[in-house]
Amino acid sequence: MVRRLGEHRYDRRLRVVILVGMAATCAGRGAAYLTPGFSGSDYLSLLDPLVPIQVWAGVWVATAAALLWGIRRPHVARWAMSTAAMLWAAWCLSYLASQVFLDANRAWVTAMPFGMLALMAVVFTYLMEPPEAILEHGEDE
Repeated sequence: MVRRLGEHRYDRRLRVVILVGMAATCAGRGAAYLTPGFSGSDYLSLLDPLVPIQVWAGVWVATAAALLWGIRRPHVARWAMSTAAMLWAAWCLSYLASQVFLDANRAWVTAMPFGMLALMAVVFTYLMEPPEAILEHGEDE
């Protein structure tokens, strides 16, 4: 039987720390792009033409809000952590692509922690709500 993160008192606290920590990183990223005068970055050359940077900022901030909401609603936490993982992965890939195609000096250095945040979000999502536990206990308890 798979034990879900959150079944014990210490696990619940750890789950809150994970969600608040990821919310803080997402909110920080969103706030950075809402700074007056910020018009994008060469490192985001793959993402910026698709959607303006201010819209990306809104997505980051909305994800942070959903992560905080997920403290009380496990099904929201799953989706919010998944969204955070996708955002961090997209940022990682954009920075790596700028290194390869635009010869952006040392973009790979910043891409590495973005990729690690994406991986950690995937792992934490699984630990918070493993698929077996979801099937066994239903969507919300």
